[in-house]
Amino acid sequence: MINVIIKRHKNEYELSMNGHADYSRNGNDIVCASASTIAYTLWGFLENCPEVIDMDTIEREGELEISCTADKTICRTAFYMTAIGLLQLEKAYPQNVSVKVTGF
Repeated sequence: MINVIIKRHKNEYELSMNGHADYSRNGNDIVCASASTIAYTLWGFLENCPEVIDMDTIEREGELEISCTADKTICRTAFYMTAIGLLQLEKAYPQNVSVKVTGF
């Protein structure tokens, strides 16, 4: 199961994703690939967003954490869009993805 927590508190944002979907054991796990693509798109956006004041990331096998501080609405929108994408994935694969969103 991929567990995702997305939080917002004032101008601080955090995505924490860990686990494995275990949708397919043959190395072609479309659920894992989808969740990773959504999260890495957020990471890439934030790295190139001039409104980001401070950003930290942790990447390990089966784990990704992204946290940032930003004053602009565009970063809130980026995290919100990420949440929507992951919630859509959870809706399609509820046995493989769990998403919790707070502060939006």
